[in-house]
Amino acid sequence: MRRVMVYFITVAMLAMPLVALAEGSGTETGHYSWGEFHLVQDYYSWGPACYYGQNVRVVYDATNIWTYVLKKGNVTETLVQNGTAKIYEIDTPGNLLDECAFTVMERFFDEGVDVAIRHDYGTSVWYEASHNWWNANLEEYEYIWKIPGVYDFRCWNRRGDWGYAWTSGDCEVGYPDGWPPQPPHPFNSTP
Repeated sequence: MRRVMVYFITVAMLAMPLVALAEGSGTETGHYSWGEFHLVQDYYSWGPACYYGQNVRVVYDATNIWTYVLKKGNVTETLVQNGTAKIYEIDTPGNLLDECAFTVMERFFDEGVDVAIRHDYGTSVWYEASHNWWNANLEEYEYIWKIPGVYDFRCWNRRGDWGYAWTSGDCEVGYPDGWPPQPPHPFNSTP
């Protein structure tokens, strides 16, 4: 019983966001996990449909993990999602074609926090800029959505110099100079 209690206390502590204000530094850091990401996306003649040679419905399920650093009024955020993508035929509902890993990585740096939106849920905090990732006031943004070996979507922004691209099967869209596309500038800002 004691072992079970220690296990549950440990899990509860890990699930709680870790927000700390470093003494005298004005730096706030946070780590927030939220396990419920679910998305159903239909692809007609693009994305994973190119890989499978037919229109497909993809059911994405993943775990979200956000980390951020707020320092001197600037925020650096990273979101990582890991989960599964179940690929179904659209023309034959319920016919599972494939089940694959699914990953997302999003990173951004927002000087002055003029684009990013802060979300406070009790003691939990996370930031988002994906609602306006192309904004010229966003210093750096990089986003990669992958079903490894099947579908790779990327978008990026550096102060309004933005673009996006994807590849799947024999299809490649949005980046004429080869794959994988690289952001116009390396992601290297720190607050």
